[in-house]
Amino acid sequence: METLEKVYQFALQKNREGIILDTVVLLLFLIGKYSIDSIKSFEPTHNYSKDDYDLLCKIIRPFKKIVVTPQVIAEISNISRQSLSGAKLQQYLCAVIDFFKDRERMEEHHVFFENWNDKSVGRLCSFGFVDMGMFEIAEQRGVPILTDEEDLYNFSKKKIPIIKLSVIKYSNLKKFNLPSQIIAR
Repeated sequence: METLEKVYQFALQKNREGIILDTVVLLLFLIGKYSIDSIKSFEPTHNYSKDDYDLLCKIIRPFKKIVVTPQVIAEISNISRQSLSGAKLQQYLCAVIDFFKDRERMEEHHVFFENWNDKSVGRLCSFGFVDMGMFEIAEQRGVPILTDEEDLYNFSKKKIPIIKLSVIKYSNLKKFNLPSQIIAR
C-alpha cells in the first residue's frame, strides 16, 4: 500500500477492524495526543512534525481500533522513561494509560509463542520479538501494520504474501493527499 487512497480502500472495503502501529509511529501518536508541541522535543519523534501527527491521525481514522502488543507497550514505557522525566513524564504516562484503557479505540493483542507460524531464529535475529509478534497478529487477524522502519517494510514486501499481510510505510504516504470524500467522513 503506497498511497493514502489505497490504505482507505483497504480499510473501507476489506478490514476496518484494526491497524497495528509500530513503536515509533505509536510514540508519534501518543506524544501528539498528549502535547502536539512536544513532538519536536521528544527524542523518539524529533524528526517528525505537527503535520506528520495530523497525517498519522488521518491514516488511522478509518480503522476501528489501534492494535498493540505487550512488547510494543513495554517499548513505549522504556523509551518514554529514557526521553522524559519528572512531572512531564508523569503527565504523559497518565495520558498514555488513559488511551490504553479506551477499549473503544485501543486493543491489546497477544500471541502465545507456541502459536507463532514461523519461529525462525533468522527472522528473530533480524527483527526481534516485537516485530515478529506484530507480524503474527497481522497475519492471524488480517490487519495491516503501519511502520516507518525501512528494513521491516522491505522485508515484508519480499518475504510475506501480500494477500495475508499488508505493511504500510508511513513516510511513503507523506507525499500524498487524502481524497476529499474521505476527509469529509
